[in-house]
Amino acid sequence: MNHTNNYAFGRKVFFLCPTFAMKSALITRLIDNEYETYIIDDYRAAKTVLREYPRSICFVNIDDVLPHEHWFHFVASCEADSSLASILFGVISAHIHKEEHSRFTDTLDLRAGFITMTESMDEVTEKIINTLAVNSAKGRRQYVRSSCADDKSALLLIRNGTKAYKMDLLDISVVGTACLARLSEKDYFAPNTVFRNITITLGTKNITLDAVVYATIPAERFCKLVLLFIQPVAPETKQIIRGYIAAKLQSTVAAVIRAHEPDSTDYSHAVEAPHEKSHQTGVG
Repeated sequence: MNHTNNYAFGRKVFFLCPTFAMKSALITRLIDNEYETYIIDDYRAAKTVLREYPRSICFVNIDDVLPHEHWFHFVASCEADSSLASILFGVISAHIHKEEHSRFTDTLDLRAGFITMTESMDEVTEKIINTLAVNSAKGRRQYVRSSCADDKSALLLIRNGTKAYKMDLLDISVVGTACLARLSEKDYFAPNTVFRNITITLGTKNITLDAVVYATIPAERFCKLVLLFIQPVAPETKQIIRGYIAAKLQSTVAAVIRAHEPDSTDYSHAVEAPHEKSHQTGVG
């Protein structure tokens, strides 16, 4: 299944073989800034994943796993592969020599740039955020949202006196959520109704916040509720929501990786561009 990367929803952002420092500082900050960010730890899975997510941006850390020469051939092979033509590649390095740097920038079409890690992580992060802004990574979307429909542990609980309403979550972002209520309870959840101290369960964590009903959408057996969280939402609550969303999104990449054989190409030398052929991918 090819995962559509709609223009309105911007571009997904991938980091290939990032260091621990990149994960803990740079990527965490991008997630906090509502960029849909993913990690690919094994270069042998990169092409398969990126084919599933067209129009994405991929930053390749070339200082680990492979020598710079091998990474050069890897990126060159990606750019020569028509199935990856919509991917914007960028390179990140802290240890590259001037001559090698010139080879990457003069020979490759690095549409997401070459980021040298010679400055502080904050300055590097700002450079990457600027690159993402130039390439419309957010699109018209301001907040990253994740589906919860397949997670039976994602629940919302509203208490009103002696009554309690327990509902399955459909999706969530840091500004709101959607859930399923019984159709018979539709009138209780009229638009603009405010609920205090609702409890949301995400995995092993519970959060408590206030929300207002934005819309009710009746269906055959259930009523879909769209709730907006009343601001301000506590920073620690946002952190829990963002952490849950990031883990859910990352799990979709893990499913793609499990469904395909790893890339066995030898990147110690130049790689011939693949022949044109019909491309079918799928998550088993």
